Amino acid sequence: EAFLNSEMAGKTTFEDPVRESGTTSFYLAYHGRNDRSLAEKIVAFYRRACPRLSWTAPNCQLERRKPSRRRPRLGICSKYLNRHTIGLLFEGVIKQLAERRDFELVIIRVPGREDELSARIDAVADAVIRLPVGLVQAQNAIAEADLDFLLYTDIGLEPLSYFLAFARLAPIQYVTWGHPVTSGLDSLDGYLSADAFEPEDGDKHYSEGLVRMRNILMHYRPPASPNLVSKEEFGLSAGETAYVCPQNVFKLHPDYDAWLADVLRADPTGRLVLIEATFSGWSERLRARLEQSMPDVWKRVTFLPHLPTQRYFQLLTVADVVLDPIHFGGGLTTFHSLSFGTPVITISGDFQRSRFASGVYQLIGVRDLIARDKAGYVDLAVGVGQDVSRRAALSKRIQLAACKIQQRAEPADELAEILLA
Repeated sequence: EAFLNSEMAGKTTFEDPVRESGTTSFYLAYHGRNDRSLAEKIVAFYRRACPRLSWTAPNCQLERRKPSRRRPRLGICSKYLNRHTIGLLFEGVIKQLAERRDFELVIIRVPGREDELSARIDAVADAVIRLPVGLVQAQNAIAEADLDFLLYTDIGLEPLSYFLAFARLAPIQYVTWGHPVTSGLDSLDGYLSADAFEPEDGDKHYSEGLVRMRNILMHYRPPASPNLVSKEEFGLSAGETAYVCPQNVFKLHPDYDAWLADVLRADPTGRLVLIEATFSGWSERLRARLEQSMPDVWKRVTFLPHLPTQRYFQLLTVADVVLDPIHFGGGLTTFHSLSFGTPVITISGDFQRSRFASGVYQLIGVRDLIARDKAGYVDLAVGVGQDVSRRAALSKRIQLAACKIQQRAEPADELAEILLA
């Protein structure tokens, strides 16, 4: 923020920020603060430094609008419509939109990996656009598609879609919760969130108009249950309570250290299980931090190496409890854990990104595991972790209730209603 207010910021210019900056403010979302003001200042900085970002495509100029087509044209833009969390949660939505035939569907691919999942998505689309990397060329490629609607599944995960969203490339433009924080952009007409994810004052957190959907905009298909294994296969003892927090290490805010330490202090048989970061230096920094913040229970923290998908699923099934971080909770991890019947202990935080698990619990009618504060979180974690019969009953309830968010047509139907209205 100091840079944005500096003389240097006022002198900075870009011809193509995709190539010259090549970054986003991705990690700000993990600090547990309201990022709206800062996100808006970053947008204002880039708009001043690169006027081309604020371009309006010819098809969005009122006098150039063509007579309406039989079906309006909807573009869906992302780098991650492949075997990534975004692709896994949006593939079914895209297929259902295609089956409805309300729109001509155009998949807009930011350069990235393509695989069998991306091929399935492309197969149901009316057209696929593979964007060039340069800002102007990518803007023109989308403009030529003459879209009526443009939906970004995520803004902020990578630079090209972030900088494209500064422009008016379709008359109506939305973003949704693939990156669960405001973009800071005023060029987007709405942020599609789930009402269950939002606090009462959630509107204050977005530069976009907040659209509180009845459903979570996703189509979650639970994976097949993995082959059952024992705790010992992960180097854990059968007599220990396995408290698993299977998140990327950058989700583990220093504020959360005391919560984890109190769980271990309350359960002398407890073991905290974390997963190594992709970059080893991050794991080493976290180890050093935890050793300082919880020296009395540090020896009961285990780091597992990065796990392939099936081993990751097996870890979720051997966990006695999954611990959901504060400030930025688990998304797909939560859906997987609940589909396997593994209890997830969570809390309703101040922002959407800290309310995934509690929102899902409210939608499926299981509210027992939503804590009100730190003490309640610890009590719930240890109470469920130590009580085998209580855990078994909860597991059965969770698995039966989880079907309420699995493979549903309602999210795609609601999205279509919003756009057509």
